[in-house]
Amino acid sequence: MEVANGAAPLAKPEIVSFDELLEDALKGRIVVPRFQRPYVWKPTDIRKLLESVLKGYPIGSFFLWETEENIERTDKIGAIKVSESATSSRRYLLDGHQRLATLLSVLMLPANYPRGHADWKWWVYYDLDSSLDSEPFKHFLPGNDEVDSKYFPVRSLLSTSDFLKEARRIENDEWLNRADMLARAFRDYRIPVTVMRRGSLDQAVEVFSRLNSRGVDLTRDQMASALTYRSGGPNFNLADTIDGIGEKLTTLGFGNTNRKTIFLSIGAAAGIDFQRADLVSSIRHPDKIKTLERASDDAANALESASRFLINVGVITDRLLPYTNQLLLLGHFFGKCKSPNAAQHLLLTKWFWATSLNGWFAGANTTDINNGLIAMANLASDIENGVEEHIKAQPIRQFPRTFDLRSARIRANLLIQLLVAKPRHIAGDLLGNPVDGATIFNNEAFRNLPYVFDRIWNTDSASSPANRIIALRPGNRKTVKKALLELAENGHTEILQSVCVTPPAVDAMRDNQPHLFITARESELSRLEQEFVSRLGLVIRSDIERSYEEVDTE
Repeated sequence: MEVANGAAPLAKPEIVSFDELLEDALKGRIVVPRFQRPYVWKPTDIRKLLESVLKGYPIGSFFLWETEENIERTDKIGAIKVSESATSSRRYLLDGHQRLATLLSVLMLPANYPRGHADWKWWVYYDLDSSLDSEPFKHFLPGNDEVDSKYFPVRSLLSTSDFLKEARRIENDEWLNRADMLARAFRDYRIPVTVMRRGSLDQAVEVFSRLNSRGVDLTRDQMASALTYRSGGPNFNLADTIDGIGEKLTTLGFGNTNRKTIFLSIGAAAGIDFQRADLVSSIRHPDKIKTLERASDDAANALESASRFLINVGVITDRLLPYTNQLLLLGHFFGKCKSPNAAQHLLLTKWFWATSLNGWFAGANTTDINNGLIAMANLASDIENGVEEHIKAQPIRQFPRTFDLRSARIRANLLIQLLVAKPRHIAGDLLGNPVDGATIFNNEAFRNLPYVFDRIWNTDSASSPANRIIALRPGNRKTVKKALLELAENGHTEILQSVCVTPPAVDAMRDNQPHLFITARESELSRLEQEFVSRLGLVIRSDIERSYEEVDTE
């Protein structure tokens, strides 16, 4: 390892208490560098961490880099605004951001902290009437101002005055003993911390990459962002650049594009394989950082063009994009060919639908993706390419037996329904109006889609994609089935057709025959898909058995 300032970095383990760790964070002695990713943990993650502490289980170590170098830092950790350190020496947190933000925010939360929809996750309580095996930590949704005395606020555990104040509310001696046990468990808990002293930022990241290969707290894009920082060097911050590209994609409906896709797109534009490269040696020099800066602009424009292409072929929201690597490969094409001709556009469209339906990306490894990037570059240059190989690689599958939005094949089917059938609202004030697919699938409360028959003993029929309708729930306790039957009684056949409900399916509903309904609607969905793909010169193979398990990810 290269020696900085004549002294090799020294990594020394320490054991600290919560009080020490959180006090150092509050006083600015431990800081979070800006290249760290934002807080992403869910309430379930918070509760699991607290349960591990209560049971004395290890929660992992923290990795700090102690230096006098002044790196841009965040002024908040989780919910808590932190102070500036009074000394020039700081400890930068390189591993453990999500855990530290959770502990600091939950245990040091001010009594007057808001309880609104953006803040409720920090208010955690311990159920004094529960057992250790029954998920004792609870969240309360906004609006629950009055909390029963059996729920002890976790924010009051480390402060003696706050603990005594809450203890006065407890009249049950057993509950009081449990509250005391809870406080002791948190006050006595010890955390391993590794502190690296001396050395450069490059070395800090390299040490981290060798100590930790999990990619949990500091992913490769954060590591690369750290390495692009240079005190007094080029004015380029990779983390901010990735955020900026993500914001641009949000305006196109592709704001859920993960950072890794943007990161890999920048690497591809710069000619660096970030999935395989040794980041320290790949981007540590200023000239390479300048290359990345230029490539970032190219990648931003290319991903925007790729997003517009996807919108043009029918992807109305990235929530329904079958595979995120499709955006990566399309971006690489548009980075090299800003205005494709008709033949290129047609082949890209055919490629998108074929790979969405045949699962090529589900089994693609790093080498396959790199070959795909080469194929897209060749297509952009109008020379012989490997794009057709992706189209022919695997047979196009029938849609699966089970509905799961994690299935790329399901998302592709929903896109086809939105594009071809053009679903219309089946009830309420919007009756007959076109369904806005982006509104439904971008909203967690709507996107799982309602059942037509919600009580079927045969699980195959109950879980069939044909038992789900692209629609909002009717409301006023009206079921989807009842809403569809009312449409049939009132002669709204065009609305029924838009949600792929045929006359045989209506008859099956009238006779309360769910299996016949599923059969009829599966037939209509299959017909819709077959006609759509045949216009692209593709064929759905009916001789391949339909799968029960269609969850596939890259």
